[in-house]
Amino acid sequence: MSLFKIADLKKKFTDLLYDVSIGLVKDYQKTAVDIAKIEAASFYVKLVQAVRKQCFLAVLVVFGLIVYANVMGIFQVALLLYAPWPVAGKAAASILLGLLGFAPPLYLVLKFFSEERWMKITKADACVSSALERNGSD
Repeated sequence: MSLFKIADLKKKFTDLLYDVSIGLVKDYQKTAVDIAKIEAASFYVKLVQAVRKQCFLAVLVVFGLIVYANVMGIFQVALLLYAPWPVAGKAAASILLGLLGFAPPLYLVLKFFSEERWMKITKADACVSSALERNGSD
Protein backbone atom coordinates (compact mmCIF):
# COMPACT_ATOMS: atom_id res chain seq x y z
CA MET A 1 0.00 0.00 0.00
CA SER A 2 1.19 3.39 -0.78
CA LEU A 3 1.48 6.21 1.65
CA PHE A 4 -1.32 8.17 -0.04
CA LYS A 5 -3.78 5.31 0.32
CA ILE A 6 -3.03 4.95 4.02
CA ALA A 7 -3.44 8.69 4.59
CA ASP A 8 -6.67 8.66 2.54
CA LEU A 9 -7.95 5.67 4.54
CA LYS A 10 -7.04 7.41 7.81
CA LYS A 11 -8.84 10.59 6.67
CA LYS A 12 -11.98 8.61 5.75
CA PHE A 13 -11.92 6.77 9.08
CA THR A 14 -11.58 9.99 11.11
CA ASP A 15 -14.38 11.62 9.08
CA LEU A 16 -16.58 8.61 9.74
CA LEU A 17 -15.87 8.76 13.49
CA TYR A 18 -16.58 12.50 13.47
CA ASP A 19 -19.91 12.03 11.65
CA VAL A 20 -20.97 9.23 13.99
CA SER A 21 -20.12 11.21 17.13
CA ILE A 22 -21.89 14.35 15.84
CA GLY A 23 -24.96 12.25 14.97
CA LEU A 24 -25.03 10.73 18.45
CA VAL A 25 -24.70 14.13 20.11
CA LYS A 26 -27.54 15.55 17.97
CA ASP A 27 -29.77 12.58 18.81
CA TYR A 28 -28.99 13.00 22.50
CA GLN A 29 -29.76 16.73 22.35
CA LYS A 30 -33.05 16.12 20.53
CA THR A 31 -34.10 13.50 23.07
CA ALA A 32 -33.14 15.78 25.96
CA VAL A 33 -35.16 18.66 24.46
CA ASP A 34 -38.17 16.39 23.89
CA ILE A 35 -38.04 15.19 27.50
CA ALA A 36 -37.78 18.79 28.71
CA LYS A 37 -40.84 19.73 26.62
CA ILE A 38 -42.84 16.86 28.08
CA GLU A 39 -41.80 17.85 31.60
CA ALA A 40 -42.76 21.47 30.91
CA ALA A 41 -46.15 20.40 29.56
CA SER A 42 -46.69 18.24 32.64
CA PHE A 43 -45.80 21.15 34.94
CA TYR A 44 -48.13 23.45 32.98
CA VAL A 45 -51.03 21.02 33.34
CA LYS A 46 -50.39 20.69 37.09
CA LEU A 47 -50.29 24.48 37.39
CA VAL A 48 -53.58 24.82 35.50
CA GLN A 49 -55.16 22.23 37.79
CA ALA A 50 -53.98 24.10 40.89
CA VAL A 51 -55.29 27.43 39.59
CA ARG A 52 -58.56 25.74 38.63
CA LYS A 53 -58.99 24.37 42.14
CA GLN A 54 -58.29 27.77 43.72
CA CYS A 55 -60.71 29.54 41.41
CA PHE A 56 -63.29 26.84 42.09
CA LEU A 57 -63.02 27.37 45.83
CA ALA A 58 -63.32 31.15 45.46
CA VAL A 59 -66.35 30.88 43.21
CA LEU A 60 -67.86 28.25 45.47
CA VAL A 61 -67.73 30.66 48.41
CA VAL A 62 -69.41 33.39 46.37
CA PHE A 63 -71.88 30.86 45.01
CA GLY A 64 -72.75 29.72 48.51
CA LEU A 65 -73.41 33.26 49.66
CA ILE A 66 -75.59 34.04 46.67
CA VAL A 67 -77.55 30.82 47.02
CA TYR A 68 -78.03 31.39 50.71
CA ALA A 69 -79.22 34.94 50.11
CA ASN A 70 -81.62 33.89 47.36
CA VAL A 71 -82.98 30.66 48.76
CA MET A 72 -83.21 31.53 52.40
CA GLY A 73 -83.71 35.20 51.89
CA ILE A 74 -86.51 37.64 51.77
CA PHE A 75 -88.59 35.98 49.06
CA GLN A 76 -89.12 32.70 50.90
CA VAL A 77 -89.77 34.37 54.20
CA ALA A 78 -92.33 36.68 52.62
CA LEU A 79 -93.94 33.78 50.79
CA LEU A 80 -94.22 31.70 53.94
CA LEU A 81 -95.60 34.58 55.98
CA TYR A 82 -98.11 36.02 53.55
CA ALA A 83 -99.28 33.13 51.39
CA PRO A 84 -102.86 32.03 52.18
CA TRP A 85 -101.91 28.34 51.79
CA PRO A 86 -102.02 25.48 54.27
CA VAL A 87 -98.81 24.50 56.03
CA ALA A 88 -98.19 21.54 53.67
CA GLY A 89 -98.48 23.83 50.64
CA LYS A 90 -96.10 26.34 52.16
CA ALA A 91 -93.58 23.55 52.89
CA ALA A 92 -93.81 22.20 49.33
CA ALA A 93 -93.38 25.70 47.90
CA SER A 94 -90.40 26.28 50.16
CA ILE A 95 -88.70 23.06 49.04
CA LEU A 96 -89.42 23.78 45.38
CA LEU A 97 -88.04 27.31 45.62
CA GLY A 98 -84.98 25.98 47.41
CA LEU A 99 -84.28 23.53 44.60
CA LEU A 100 -84.94 26.13 41.91
CA GLY A 101 -82.57 28.55 43.59
CA PHE A 102 -79.82 25.98 44.13
CA ALA A 103 -79.72 23.57 41.17
CA PRO A 104 -79.23 25.82 38.11
CA PRO A 105 -76.35 27.91 39.54
CA LEU A 106 -74.68 24.74 40.82
CA TYR A 107 -74.96 23.16 37.37
CA LEU A 108 -73.41 26.24 35.74
CA VAL A 109 -70.52 26.36 38.21
CA LEU A 110 -69.75 22.67 37.78
CA LYS A 111 -69.97 22.97 33.99
CA PHE A 112 -67.65 25.99 33.90
CA PHE A 113 -65.07 24.39 36.18
CA SER A 114 -64.95 21.04 34.43
CA GLU A 115 -61.45 19.83 33.66
CA GLU A 116 -62.25 19.52 29.95
CA ARG A 117 -63.30 23.17 29.69
CA TRP A 118 -60.21 24.39 31.56
CA MET A 119 -57.94 22.29 29.34
CA LYS A 120 -59.52 24.04 26.33
CA ILE A 121 -59.49 27.53 27.86
CA THR A 122 -55.83 27.37 28.85
CA LYS A 123 -54.78 25.46 25.71
CA ALA A 124 -53.16 22.79 27.91
CA ASP A 125 -54.56 20.01 25.73
CA ALA A 126 -52.80 21.44 22.67
CA CYS A 127 -49.56 21.81 24.62
CA VAL A 128 -49.62 18.20 25.80
CA SER A 129 -50.62 16.75 22.44
CA SER A 130 -47.93 18.83 20.72
CA ALA A 131 -45.23 17.60 23.09
CA LEU A 132 -46.37 13.99 22.78
CA GLU A 133 -46.76 14.21 19.00
CA ARG A 134 -43.20 15.45 18.52
CA ASN A 135 -41.89 12.80 20.86
CA GLY A 136 -43.90 10.00 19.24
CA SER A 137 -42.91 10.88 15.66
CA ASP A 138 -39.29 9.79 16.18
